[in-house]
Amino acid sequence: MKFEQTQKSLGRIFKLIRKETVRNNMNIAVLKIEEQNFLIQDPQTYFDQNLDNYGAHDAFFNQLTIPWQFFLNQGRFRAAEQLWNLALKIAYDWQSKNQNKRIHKGTPYYFCGVTCILNGDLEKGFFLMHQALEEDKETHKTLTPGGPAFCFVALDYQEQNQFFRPKVEEIAKFVEEKLNIYRSSRVGILTLSDFKSKFLEEPALQEVVFYFVFELFRLKKLLTEIDQRLTQNVFISLLEANTI
Repeated sequence: MKFEQTQKSLGRIFKLIRKETVRNNMNIAVLKIEEQNFLIQDPQTYFDQNLDNYGAHDAFFNQLTIPWQFFLNQGRFRAAEQLWNLALKIAYDWQSKNQNKRIHKGTPYYFCGVTCILNGDLEKGFFLMHQALEEDKETHKTLTPGGPAFCFVALDYQEQNQFFRPKVEEIAKFVEEKLNIYRSSRVGILTLSDFKSKFLEEPALQEVVFYFVFELFRLKKLLTEIDQRLTQNVFISLLEANTI
């Protein structure tokens, strides 16, 4: 798919949104989409004119959060994911023509990851979140760049500036509940704050933390989101043991 084809696909998405928002008298949404002015921008020219300007790259992709949220609000996760796939295709095509240059793709990876997780695809969601983190590492030249992707995979529930903070807080609350049980049954003293400072924020344990956080998400899903009548079998026991 070339730039022109990709842009046409995005154009059809915007046209669909305009049609549906008008039908439902959602004039504010229409105006916001129009203000983005995305359709009159040629992606190839835009990125040609913004070489190594990673802030401009973020601005380009941030335009798509409005139609993305439109699809999320309707529960249309496949359409929401496809939107970011098209955005990433634009970046991949441009990079293939400009071998020595790169587009910062943290934004589409992050929001595509959010989409997959909301739609129940935990593994793919984490792949995308970590890919967003790799983009941030490369752009900012550090292993701990901060930002929404890093906060998500490192379970930084205190950082305010992250779209998916409610999900991070949900998992942190799950951990805190387990720590409460541990303290009451084992006379322990470990708090969530201690857990964060002594484990989650320890640079030497970063890779361990990344995998541990993923397993926390899996464990919570297993214990709270699956009908417990479906967990009375050997396979579930194997999954729980592997997670632990």
